[in-house]
Amino acid sequence: MKRILATLSIAAILALAATAQGPQATRAAVQAAPTASNGTLSFEAAMKKTGMKFQKDSEGDFKLEIQWKNEERSQLVFLRGKPAEFQKNGTKEKMREVWSLCWKGDARPEPDLLEKLMTTRYKVGAFQLEKTSEGKYYAYFRMDLPEDLRPGLLDHVVNMVAEVADDMEKELMEGKDDL
Repeated sequence: MKRILATLSIAAILALAATAQGPQATRAAVQAAPTASNGTLSFEAAMKKTGMKFQKDSEGDFKLEIQWKNEERSQLVFLRGKPAEFQKNGTKEKMREVWSLCWKGDARPEPDLLEKLMTTRYKVGAFQLEKTSEGKYYAYFRMDLPEDLRPGLLDHVVNMVAEVADDMEKELMEGKDDL
């Protein structure tokens, strides 16, 4: 059965996260966790509050493995440790990338694969293709997240990115679970 979470809009995810935790649980989690200088939950504290197990590398990036026991599959998800800054109406906005691989190859992708990636659309996030300096190609699903995302919503988004990438990996890699 196709995972439903991948097709939810960000508004639906926000509503889900708010109702699942409730205002008292959210306030308690925020009050108990370390905060950034602006009073919001720090990103690493939010990661810890999700309960997801993650590794942090020397550059500050996060790596998680999402597993689905009923399908005997797993998917690696990466979150950028250092946020990118954008100006919006005179205010700095900080965003973090979250992505998960769905295809890799040593040669340029076939036109059918490119068409599949370019024509598969979601309300949030998109597939991207990257060529490394070594000549390898990687396709992945990526979303940008606000720096101050609540733990409940962060958990939903990470799982959504994993599910979308894993569904595409099944199609492009003939059911293999290599990424």
